[in-house]
Amino acid sequence: TSHNRAMLLATLGLCTAVPLQPYAYQPLPVGSVTPKGWLLKQLTLQAEGLSGHLAQFWHDIMSSVWIGGSGDGGLHERTPYWLNGVIPLAFLLRNAGIDELPPVAGIYKAPWGRHGWMSTLCESGGEVRGAVIAGGVAGYPVESAAECRDDCAARSDCVGYAAETCSAPVRCWHKGQLPQATAASPAAPVGGKEAAAGVSTCACHGRNIPKPTPVDLMGQVERYVEIILAHANATSGWLGPDSSPASGGQYWGPSNVLQALWQWAEAKREGDEAAFSKASRAMLLHLLEQRRRMAKAPLASWAKARWIDMAKSAEWLIDNARLTDAQRGELLELIALLKAQGEDWDGWFEAVPRTSNHNVNVAQGLKSAAVWWRFNSSASHANLSMAQLSLRRMRKLDAAYGQPTGMYLGDEITPVPHTRSPSRGIELCGVVEALYSYEAMYSVHGTLAFADRAERIAYNALPATWASPTGGDMWAHQYLQAVNEINAIKASPHVWQHDNAFSETYGLEPNFGCCTANFHQGWPKFANSLFHSAPDGGVVVSMWAPAAAKLPSGATVEVDTTYPFGDDATVTVRAAAGTPVYLRIPGWAVKATVNGAAAANGTLFRGVATGGAD
Repeated sequence: TSHNRAMLLATLGLCTAVPLQPYAYQPLPVGSVTPKGWLLKQLTLQAEGLSGHLAQFWHDIMSSVWIGGSGDGGLHERTPYWLNGVIPLAFLLRNAGIDELPPVAGIYKAPWGRHGWMSTLCESGGEVRGAVIAGGVAGYPVESAAECRDDCAARSDCVGYAAETCSAPVRCWHKGQLPQATAASPAAPVGGKEAAAGVSTCACHGRNIPKPTPVDLMGQVERYVEIILAHANATSGWLGPDSSPASGGQYWGPSNVLQALWQWAEAKREGDEAAFSKASRAMLLHLLEQRRRMAKAPLASWAKARWIDMAKSAEWLIDNARLTDAQRGELLELIALLKAQGEDWDGWFEAVPRTSNHNVNVAQGLKSAAVWWRFNSSASHANLSMAQLSLRRMRKLDAAYGQPTGMYLGDEITPVPHTRSPSRGIELCGVVEALYSYEAMYSVHGTLAFADRAERIAYNALPATWASPTGGDMWAHQYLQAVNEINAIKASPHVWQHDNAFSETYGLEPNFGCCTANFHQGWPKFANSLFHSAPDGGVVVSMWAPAAAKLPSGATVEVDTTYPFGDDATVTVRAAAGTPVYLRIPGWAVKATVNGAAAANGTLFRGVATGGAD
């Protein structure tokens, strides 16, 4: 009841009239950033790889239960994971003028046909077996075998062709979808000049390699979001599959759909207010239903460990959606319940290294103090503020399990006994979740060390988990990466603790498929965290990569750089005269300069816009 809700919030020292604490540096809405240079190339490679193609062939995305199929059973987490990354990716690419990418095939990034029939007109090994769908008994006339091949390629039902080349004109047959020829559908005859073995010496045979579908990432995003919103439960508001309504783990699967929806809503808001309203309304109804269910089915399993992201989505609604006082109160109550029922991350991190946990839980738990601080800025644990706890978490992980990449060890769980051995591993899911947590911790607390750490992970751990024989694509990844990794093989025995022998091999889904679904958020969320708004209306360059952004104030900022491959950057700001401009000077940059003057490392350099292009 409203009375009980008021009592709960009063116990926490809160009321519905008090807004959430503001960010130290306000994140820009999704859709504000335009990638450039190497960052644009990296994001394009991601879309050309698994991110853009999973919806075309991977059962758990292509035929997901979230869109009415049978894939992504069990936790129902894989399509939500994927959307949480491809939505910001699609809008970043659209800002850069990329709406569709050409079709590519496989890990070698080969354009259609490079390793198909275009390289070999007439194949050895006999003709393609199947039903004759063109040419009948005598074949139809063509100018050449190449024309026969091209005619086949133009048909969606042609799997192969045969051409009789000894006569003029050349005779052509097309084969259709039958596993072998039958009496009613004979294999294509190829003329009368037969060798003793029954194979024509004048025959040209080949297979039709179907042209892959171009990557329309925004089209994929719009289709999945439209279906999910259209099929929300009309009575309860629940989003997605609802197979375990009495389970405390039911809240985990939809949690990443909520994150995906608020990113989509942000990107849509400026030009499509109806889409923003529809998505935020769906989120609200789902979270209110979750609050009702949590009274009888408290958080458990993954949902208990990862309550933070649900709380963050509730905070987004409070910040952005049009809510009644009652709805705002219910969301505040939900955040309090999530904290009460969820994993005690304050206690857990303080117990490191005398404890252990799943590496991805730890990565998501990193930001819990920052998320909770926005709800209750006076909260403390062991006489430490939430900001102090956040910084201690990073340092305690470094001391117990830290690696040069900025990550900690966790192969599948954090090591027992604790070690920093570079031969031990960390999961790709852990890498992208830790990266996102540090980005969130920086925006809430304003602590520059968190931005330093996010950069370090993005430029070391994230690219380290991908391999390509062509020197750069995102078709094959590892489940685990290790700094001192000398082989990417099936390893038995192996030094890591809980994952199988294939965990350091490169593939579609080595060990588990969760990272195949979850890696997509890494680069796009990093790109969207490059710039922030300061409380005084200033422009903040928070992390360094080639990109441009438009701020809600109307100011624009552009960074031209090859960093981290080079040490120079040109920052151009167009804003009203007097607008503060802040540049993060990395902690490692002990000889940094701005316009020729020394700038102290680990600080936020302050300049002022003059009203032109500064």
